[in-house]
Amino acid sequence: MGEVALFSKGQGYSKADLRPSGSPAFLYGQMYTDYRLSITDSNQYLPQGSKGIFSTSGDVIVPASGESAQEIAIASVVEKAGILLGGDLNIIKPNETILDSTFLALNASGGKLHNNLAARAQGKTIVHLHNPDIASSPIKFPTIPEQRLIGEFFSTLDSLIAAAERQEALLRQKKQAYLQLMFPREGETEPRLRFSGFNDAWKRIALRSVLKINEERNTASEFGFDKTISVSTMRFKPEGNGAAHASLETYRVLRVGDVAFEGNRHKEYPYGHVVINDIGDGLMSSRFRSFRPTQPICVPFWKYLLQNRYIMTPLLLRSTMRGTLMNELVVDDFLKQRTPMPSLQEQLEIGDFFETLDRLIENVEGRIAQLRKMKSSYLQKLFV
Repeated sequence: MGEVALFSKGQGYSKADLRPSGSPAFLYGQMYTDYRLSITDSNQYLPQGSKGIFSTSGDVIVPASGESAQEIAIASVVEKAGILLGGDLNIIKPNETILDSTFLALNASGGKLHNNLAARAQGKTIVHLHNPDIASSPIKFPTIPEQRLIGEFFSTLDSLIAAAERQEALLRQKKQAYLQLMFPREGETEPRLRFSGFNDAWKRIALRSVLKINEERNTASEFGFDKTISVSTMRFKPEGNGAAHASLETYRVLRVGDVAFEGNRHKEYPYGHVVINDIGDGLMSSRFRSFRPTQPICVPFWKYLLQNRYIMTPLLLRSTMRGTLMNELVVDDFLKQRTPMPSLQEQLEIGDFFETLDRLIENVEGRIAQLRKMKSSYLQKLFV
């Protein structure tokens, strides 16, 4: 690398130096929080007139420190001149007559050069990669026209990934909007958006009228560890959760339609959240509270009712206590809470609508995963 590029380093600015406006800047933390192969602009600014190292078009930047060797061995191309480059950034200026900047950044981020850079990174808690380490790394490259074709190919892949990510984000935004519109707000009896033909006011029912405490244990060893359910993700964990085999009989049985409370605090669920089992009969740790329906219920509708933080946040606020590590559910307070409930037919329509929306989201997620896998594979095959 030292034979085909020049090296420098960014100025030591930090996030504390940032301002709402001024000179555009790019700090090394953005390599991890907002990674882009091509940097054409910046939404971070330093005070107007700040001194430092300004980018020239085609600079390739590599972080000088990070948490792991694989994480640190990434690169971006700064396409725009005049951006202040912060400290802890190695700046590489390739000889443009023999080495294309985009080709170099791709190679450093996932090609053979990536492995060479990762092998040269040093440190334990914090890993460091210095310009001399990069300069001593070997790199192979074809002619400039072929390098540019490779860059265009990956730019196309990145565009497809970005488009799919935007589609996923839009679908998730729509889902959140519909959760607000298709369920009544606190104190109201009708949602703002309904399917044609439904006009009756929703009833507010006490949870104790449809749920009771679930005390069923796995005493008959009906289920093994392969049927352990992760309450937080509502997925089976075939490997179990690490508990001893002898404890299987103490596990609580969670059947389809059963409801469980998971007390971990999240940004969207500050008081924990309640989920319904819609994946199949299985086991859950006895440390979680669970409830069983006392009458047939529409599982898809309840799934999205319980996902609706606009309904569940105030409900759980009134029925949980803040514990050391997670929120604790006060069962009596929970069961006396009231929730809006439409007719069974409207429940079926709402449940089907949101299940269709979730399938669309899952399909886009699958496409993103497929494209990323394709990109990773080509990064290995198109570089020597």
